[in-house]
Amino acid sequence: MKILSRTTRKINGNWYARVCYEDDNGKKAELLRGAEGKSDAENLKAKLVTELLEKGPPQLVAGKVTLRQLVQHAKDNIYVPAVFDENGTRIKGVKSVKPAHYALDALLKFYGDKHIRKIDADALRDYKVARLTGTNKSSKVNLLPSIASCRNCVSYSMLR
Repeated sequence: MKILSRTTRKINGNWYARVCYEDDNGKKAELLRGAEGKSDAENLKAKLVTELLEKGPPQLVAGKVTLRQLVQHAKDNIYVPAVFDENGTRIKGVKSVKPAHYALDALLKFYGDKHIRKIDADALRDYKVARLTGTNKSSKVNLLPSIASCRNCVSYSMLR
């Protein structure tokens, strides 16, 4: 990786620190972060350069991540069975994994491989309607078959 330029500039009355770099594949990119003032922008610029050289360029770019990848990351790293120390303090994970996995699977069933940048307020509203009605917009598959079948059984038994 190679640092191409380091600058601070004022844009629309706000100060920014900007670091342009070239990654190992030869692709050019930049980091732009806002700061309170000119001196803060200078400090932030130095911090960005050291962080870039130590850790490398950011790996997850939000426009290229699909919901499926994000769900898999959450299942593997965040929603794992809890690990406790000798005092009983939870160190990592969650106590109940199944409800979290169930909720993530429901989101995955609706959105699939959609990029996370394309999930906006309208897409969330569509999911809410599909969740409440029990149907998936794209395939018209019933998302809540057990509740619907129980409801039919109870209403049928009340008629008899």
